[in-house]
Amino acid sequence: MHLKAAELMNSEDYYGAMVAFEDILAEYPLDAYALHMAYFLALTTGHTSRLRDTPASVVKEYKPGMPFYGHVHGKLCFGQGEMGDYEASEISGRLALDHFPLDNWSHHALAHNFEESGRALQGSKFLRNSEPQWTQGTTFSHHLWWHPSLFYVQLGEFESALTLYDDTIGPMTLKDGGNFPLSDGSALLMRLQLEGVDIGDRAREQATKWESHNEDFVSLFYDGHSCFTNLMAR
Repeated sequence: MHLKAAELMNSEDYYGAMVAFEDILAEYPLDAYALHMAYFLALTTGHTSRLRDTPASVVKEYKPGMPFYGHVHGKLCFGQGEMGDYEASEISGRLALDHFPLDNWSHHALAHNFEESGRALQGSKFLRNSEPQWTQGTTFSHHLWWHPSLFYVQLGEFESALTLYDDTIGPMTLKDGGNFPLSDGSALLMRLQLEGVDIGDRAREQATKWESHNEDFVSLFYDGHSCFTNLMAR
């Protein structure tokens, strides 16, 4: 079953691969790899309801003390939040972090919850208080630094958002140079410019980095970020 899913991935049939991993979960609900792949294929292909439904289909199979107990609740937290069920999402996310406080996906999921439900002050305090945990990550913490800046924008604290860009987000994204980090830096600058904030030459620095990805692949998400960054840089 995993071979079939891998073959579908290799042929770039990402929807088919997602369904194949879901089929594995239906038979083997504790297959953490199948859960991970089904979930992130749903994320990358825009099947938002599956971000809730896929972990929800197996979460009762996980008991406290089992491996990945917090992990599956963190995935459920993000899916519930993206589908607008913010109360259930917060419960799932806090349960996940009670089990494993270093789970950056759960920190991220709760940050989305607070932002999308209009609770910027609570979200800002949450990330500030949990910073010693989520900054220990090496592959996702750069994105989590972006979320406090969004809370600053929501709260109208534009100078704080710009300072966070200058001190942390900008240097991290420009040094890394990958599509995902660059999208964070560009998206923050766009929000600030739309609010009437003078962003100076910062967009030009981002646009220069985006140029190295012009021939990478077609992605509406990343191509869109590259496009509006170049427009801001003019």
